[in-house]
Amino acid sequence: MNLQDAYTDFILSREAMNVTERTLSYYEFTLSRIVDFLRDCDVQEVDCLRASHFRLLLKKLRDENLSDSFLLVH
Repeated sequence: MNLQDAYTDFILSREAMNVTERTLSYYEFTLSRIVDFLRDCDVQEVDCLRASHFRLLLKKLRDENLSDSFLLVH
């Protein structure tokens, strides 16, 4: 499954669960930033995800003097 399809499927599943608009906005904002980062790492398919990609994301945040909570702020 490609990243966009996985993202869309997750968002649809949250909508089906009737999460609040605020929660849905949080998911959309946070996941879109993660998907963008993964695309920058040339990851297009979920099957290609590795723990190292998430380590790189955390390192990037640290290098930018941000915590992983930066994903929560919008």
